[in-house]
Parts: sequence; structure tokens; C-alpha cells
Amino acid sequence: MAWHYTTGDKFKHIAACGYLMPTAVGIPAGERPLLWFSLHPRFEPTARKGILDADGVQRAATLTEMMTHAGGLVRFGVPPRGLLTGQTLRRAARIKREDWAMLDKTARDAGANSAQWFGSLDPIAISACAVEVMNDSHEWERGPHS
Repeated sequence: MAWHYTTGDKFKHIAACGYLMPTAVGIPAGERPLLWFSLHPRFEPTARKGILDADGVQRAATLTEMMTHAGGLVRFGVPPRGLLTGQTLRRAARIKREDWAMLDKTARDAGANSAQWFGSLDPIAISACAVEVMNDSHEWERGPHS
């Protein structure tokens, strides 16, 4: 399965809409919004949110911190065969080569692998997804709408 990782807070909006929607947040002008997925089996490292330490330094939140401060963690799974990947994904989303290289470096620095990334330019109905919620033991279990 390819997984779209998100927070419990965002899940509420997704469930109300009924669709996972491509996002344009933080992308350069000219790029097309993407709905990102990963083959990472536990949690895509680049999906971790930023958090400020007590001394004001920003870092990636731990899973526990994300669960505590973002209403939990949720993932939506779809078969990867219907998604774009690699250079096909880059070209379809109009991501410049140098920007893709920067994304790849960011992935490696975070312990992720951009070869595991997939994406869709189109919304995906959550009724077509497996939905899992991370429990307090950091294990995934079937969630609502599965």
C-alpha cells in the first residue's frame, strides 16, 4: 500500500469533505498541487511536522508529540499502481529538476527515501482508501471509514 500520512486534526476536515485533496501549500508558482503518498511502512519521515523547542529552535516533532499536539495520527492507503512516481510524478506536477533534487536531499537528511514517494494530481475519495489510526503503542490499527 501507498500511504498518505496526516494528523487527526486534519482527518476531521478530510472526513467532512469525503476526499483527500491535492495541496498547493508551500509549492512554487507554476507547480501543480499534489496529493503525496509513501511506501514507508511506519511513518513517512518527511510528513513529520515542525515544532519549536523551549529554546526556540525548530525541529521535527516526534510521533508522540504529533499524536499529543495534532489530535493523533491517521493514514490513508491506496494501491500504488494508480499513482504517479519518480520522473513521471515530477514532470506531471511541473516540479523543476533542481527542486526535485532539493526534495530528495531533504528526504535523505530526514531518513526518508524519495524512491518510495508516489502522488496524485486528482482528489481521491476516502471511501476508496484503507484508513488506519496510530494507537498509543505506535501501532497502526483500522480506523473509521475503513
